[in-house]
Amino acid sequence: MKTYIVKTKIGAEEKVMAEIIARLNGAGSMRKKIDYIGKMVAPTHLKGYILVEAIEIYYLEEVLGLIASSHILTIKGVKEVVGEISPEEAQVHSEPRKATNGLEIGMIVSFLSGAWKGDEAIITCINGEDESITVELWSCHFPILLENVRADSVRAT
Repeated sequence: MKTYIVKTKIGAEEKVMAEIIARLNGAGSMRKKIDYIGKMVAPTHLKGYILVEAIEIYYLEEVLGLIASSHILTIKGVKEVVGEISPEEAQVHSEPRKATNGLEIGMIVSFLSGAWKGDEAIITCINGEDESITVELWSCHFPILLENVRADSVRAT
């Protein structure tokens, strides 16, 4: 089987996978395609994409409803099939990652959510065990130290 990248709306990855499973396990014509579609993964670090195994791209597009001549409706949240990915690269993206990967002490990060959303800070300490960091707010008149900030709530700028 080949692994394909499917572009979805951000946040709709799990719903798209559930809809694919529902179509393949339903009573309609898609039930015959269950042997042509394999495993599906929605890597957390790739927002808006899922990885789907299929024998050929045609079968995947048919299940997703992307073929114009098909009478099947497109699954809500699916945009397109981007293309094929190598098995090695698919394996790398399928493995769970720690949120602290790629973060270093002294790096400037921006908050993605919470009371400090949009503010920048400097990382002063990284705790890999519980995936938290300690940061010092960058845009304040006096230093404010925030401890035990979830590493997935910031991104490098």
